[in-house]
Amino acid sequence: MQETRPLVLVTNDDGVDSDGLEALAAAAGAFGEVWVVAPSSEQSGVGHGITLHRPLKVEQCSGRTYCVNGTPSDCVWLAIRSLLPRKPRLVLSGINRGANLGEDVTYSGTVAGAMEGALRGVPSVAFSLVGRDAFDFSWTKDWVCKVIEGMEALQDEGDLLLSVNLPPFGNGWIRGIQVTRMARGLCRVDGHVITTTDPEGNKIYSFAKKDILSDLEPGTDVYAVMSGYVSVTPLVLDWTRYSISGALEQAYALNAHNPKQSAVVREAL
Repeated sequence: MQETRPLVLVTNDDGVDSDGLEALAAAAGAFGEVWVVAPSSEQSGVGHGITLHRPLKVEQCSGRTYCVNGTPSDCVWLAIRSLLPRKPRLVLSGINRGANLGEDVTYSGTVAGAMEGALRGVPSVAFSLVGRDAFDFSWTKDWVCKVIEGMEALQDEGDLLLSVNLPPFGNGWIRGIQVTRMARGLCRVDGHVITTTDPEGNKIYSFAKKDILSDLEPGTDVYAVMSGYVSVTPLVLDWTRYSISGALEQAYALNAHNPKQSAVVREAL
């Protein structure tokens, strides 16, 4: 009986026709049977949004490639719950056209695609290539494979979530891989709002984009890529800030457990 190869799901936020997606799918072939489920159009900046107020349309582009008129999170949810023949071994998202460093991960559709995989109990990685205009993905395969190979010891951790940023230098200039933390104070939307007027005289608004660099300390993802390293940042799904939980409990002087109140809350949920 022929052994079934592990399944690897690949998605992105730049759309199904992205060169970065093609490069990531090619690299993923070394680790299993590759299925691609990606947005039919660009979804950059959508974060972890899912589509609740309209039905989603899925088209089979070719073989094991599907496109969805939704977000990266939609794609991963649909893939794992409906489209794939079995649960994937890995979820890979990217390779994004541009960095997802520091606080930008909170807006990133690329990171959200990987996060959805981790929420479904599948080790997941988001890959981004730092740059602004021209993007060359031809050299990225070796480093994508090295990152995935480094995860092997952690494969039992289903909620494993990594955000990886590849420097823009190309293969010959990369110095290695560094495990990093998110830089603070880096965001491409600086809060400044541009106000203009449309042909009908209505005011329209857009966000100004500007890189804000305030945390360039060693150990951060920004410092690593600026120093020529591939940055690997492990992220967590549990956003609870445990360090202040005790102080909050004291401040609120929590009431004793009330079974009647608990039943009302359960009914509301």
